[in-house]
Parts: sequence; C-alpha cells; structure tokens
Amino acid sequence: MTVGWFMDDEPSPTFPIYTRGNVGEVFPDPVSPLTADHTWHGAGDVGMRDFMSRFTIDLDEVDDGHKVMFEIFGGYMYLNLSIARLMGARSSGMTPEMVDMGFFGSQSVLPPYQPRPKDDDPEITARVDGLMFSWMTATEFPALDEQVVAVDALVAARPDLGLCSEADLVARMREMPPVFARVFALHGEVSAAASVTMGAITALALGLGKPGYDLRIAGGLGGVASAAPSFAMWDLSRQVAASAELTAAFEAGVDGLHDRLVGLGDAAAGFLAGLDDLLLAHGSRGPNEWELRSPAWGTHPELVLALIDRMRLAGDDGDPRARHEAAAARAGEALEELRGMVAGSEEQAGTLEIANTASSVFIPAREQAKATIVKVIHEARLAALELGRRLATDGRLADAGQVFMLRDAELESAIDGGLAGEAAEREATYLGLFDLTPPYWFEGAHHRPVVDAAVRPGGWRDRRRGRHHEPRRHRQPRTRHPVRGVGDRCDDAHPRRGPGEGQRRHRHGDHPRHLTS
Repeated sequence: MTVGWFMDDEPSPTFPIYTRGNVGEVFPDPVSPLTADHTWHGAGDVGMRDFMSRFTIDLDEVDDGHKVMFEIFGGYMYLNLSIARLMGARSSGMTPEMVDMGFFGSQSVLPPYQPRPKDDDPEITARVDGLMFSWMTATEFPALDEQVVAVDALVAARPDLGLCSEADLVARMREMPPVFARVFALHGEVSAAASVTMGAITALALGLGKPGYDLRIAGGLGGVASAAPSFAMWDLSRQVAASAELTAAFEAGVDGLHDRLVGLGDAAAGFLAGLDDLLLAHGSRGPNEWELRSPAWGTHPELVLALIDRMRLAGDDGDPRARHEAAAARAGEALEELRGMVAGSEEQAGTLEIANTASSVFIPAREQAKATIVKVIHEARLAALELGRRLATDGRLADAGQVFMLRDAELESAIDGGLAGEAAEREATYLGLFDLTPPYWFEGAHHRPVVDAAVRPGGWRDRRRGRHHEPRRHRQPRTRHPVRGVGDRCDDAHPRRGPGEGQRRHRHGDHPRHLTS
C-alpha cells in the first residue's frame, strides 16, 4: 500500500486547516517536483514570508519545517486557510468569517476559528491596519512596475540555450527562484490589496441593496496584461476569415498548418508576422502555465493556431475588444448608480471613491504580477527542457520530460547519470496522482491519499472508480517541434532538437496553450 507522495508535507499542528480554494485554479493537477521547488512551494515560500511578515503573521509563529502559506498533500498544492484567516482576525475591520466567505461563500461547514495568542497584539494590528490603509489610499504601485522592467530584461538577456553547457543550464534555472520570490511577494500583496479594496465596494453595494454591483465594477477594471493575447489572436482570426487562401489552409486542420501557411508565401506573410509578434510577446502563456511541465505557447505554437482556428468562425460581434469595452461600460453604469445612492453621505461617498481608485490600481496589478511571474517560470521551463533533452539523448533520463520529476538539488546528480531509474519511478507514481480527487479542504492529519483505496481519509477519492479514464501516459505533455525563427535566442532549447539543427526562417520565439488568468 503506497501512502502519500515523496513531496508531501505534514499538516501544521498550529495552523491545521488547508484548502484547495484559489490555489486549485492555479494548480489543478499534481505539482511536479521541479515546479514545487521553483514556484509556490519553494521559491514562493521565500516571497510569502517576505510579504506575510509585513502583514498578518510573525515568522516565529510558523511551525518549524513548515511553509508559511502553500504546502503539498497527495501531490496537490494547498493553501493554509488557518493562516489566511489571520487577515480577518488581526485587522480592525474584518473577521475570520469574512475570509471564509471569500473561499467558500459560507463558513458553516468549516471548524470555527480558534483564536491565536497574537491576535490581540497591538503591534500586529497596527501593522495590518497600516498596510490596508496604504492599499485603500493607493493611486499607483511602482514596486511592481520595477519588477516588470527587471523581468523583461531577464528574458531579453536569455542566452542561446542550445550552446550552453549543462552546468550553465542549471545556473540559468537557478537564476529564476530569487526573481520568482520577489515578484511573488508583490503578487501576494496586490492580490490581498485587490481583495480588501474590492471588499469595501462589496460591503457598500450589499448595504445599499445592490448585490452583484461589485462584480460589475470589478469586471471593468481588468488591465492589458490578461486581454492583450486575446486581442492579438482575434486580429489574426480576422485575417484568416477575410482570406480564401488562409481559410483553406486552416480548413485542412491544425496538424501541419504552419508548414502550409509558410508555403502560401506572400498570401500568409502578414499573418505569420502577426503570429510571430504574438508568440514573442506571450510565449510564456499556457493552459497550466504555473507548472513547468506543462506545454506553453512558446514550446507548442500549434495551440495558438488551434485557438485562432476557433476564433475565425466567430462573427465580428465576437471581438474581445467589444466585450472589454462593454464590461467597462457596465462597470461605469454600476459605479454611477452607487454614486447617486451615496451622494447624501460624505463617508459612504468617500469610501466608494477611494475604494474604486485603489481597485483600479490593484486589480490590473494582480493580472500584471501573474503575467510577469509566468515569464519567470517560462525561463526556467526552457532551460529545463533543454537539459532534459540532453539527458534523454544519452540515457541519463529515460524521457526528456522526466527532468521535471527531479528536485532542484538533484540536477547535478542527474547530470552525472545517477537518477534515471528514480526519475522514471517517480513519474509513474506522479501520473497516478491524477486519479485522485483531492478534498476541497481538510483539517489536521486527515490528508493522506492511499493509492489503492476508493475513498481516502479526509475525503480523498479515486477518479477511476465507476468510469472510464484515459491512459496515464496521455497526461504527460508531449514534446513537439515548435515553430521557431530568426531572432529567437532559444531556438535550440526544444527537447527534440539539438543545437543548430534546421532553424526556420521565421522569428516565432517560444509560443502558449490557452489563456488563463
């Protein structure tokens, strides 16, 4: 009987309640070991300690050997709800139940909050309230702008990975966790700030008998970071819809589509140039883009072509810019209606204005922080793919994708050839974790998945029971030859390609899978 996964944590004795809320949307699948080290579980914990120690918790409260916020159980990432609740317990204007509402819509199914010794610490309360006040009165957030510039410079300085030594590939990967930690700390802050500032609008709207108006207002505050890829794909889809030659190429299917487009010559030149630009700017995006193991548009550009293939069938009324503008108009109407209702109350009117201004800062900032972090992850992904390709070429790994079954500290041992068997065994176990349905929340020790049980302790269930399921091997992302081109510094980073082999004369950079926000 196999119990657990070698990356699993033990539940915190002090802060024992965990949830898949929010984090399950970001990591819907089991987290690969290399991803865990390079993102939320490893580098992310460094960032969260930085943020949370400036916010709701003193680090000496965290149990020894535990992460401050994100831990792994049954291979799945969980958020520590007990620690998240501290935002409600240690601020003047919130309660733990309000935090629960944000995750569950109701706190009734959860164990009641257990007060902590420092909940009434005046220094912590002053710290929490002070930070929240700074969010509510913010008109900009320049710290994130600085990191966006720094990450863009890091991406632009990417070496030709195909010419890097294996040690240099590992060094390139290890450049990323400190950067991830810095941006993730800001991501944690802007996410909390967006919750607090929009929470003020939510409370006001509910008090005025206008539930849902907060969502309308929030829907109009989205920034360019999340919308730009869909705008670019839409423009390309309009080119296809307007061209008989491009339409015929797409009608023949996505397989081999890029080659057919190249063969069209001048008829497809504008489309290919636009595709190049999209992939150059957004190649780090994908369907599970926080996971290193998952294909990104930059490694699998056919995923973008598949999206454009669907978009080309839509009428002009499907323009995402029109939807974006319509959402902004609805937001403006809702805001104006609320303004009219609070016009007679100086306090309510003031709260609405500052909360709307601050939300206009932090909601787009949350999107921008996520888009920036994904770029950092993609840089690690590209270096890992090239390293995996080399290790698989001479048998140091059985498959290039098994590089993601390694811990960061094991990379040198893998280069020395000592981990092929262990990586293969881990992959087999890892793929079996996809058969589990993790409980949405649990408390304490009831977290261990048992691989051969239909119902696990603490609510773990086996997805295989009572229905057909796909072969496990299909859950491993396939490595396909991406579309590449001139100016792509990482042309040689693909796991099925050796340095200098057959560059295509198109500058497709590293290309995404589908948009996630």
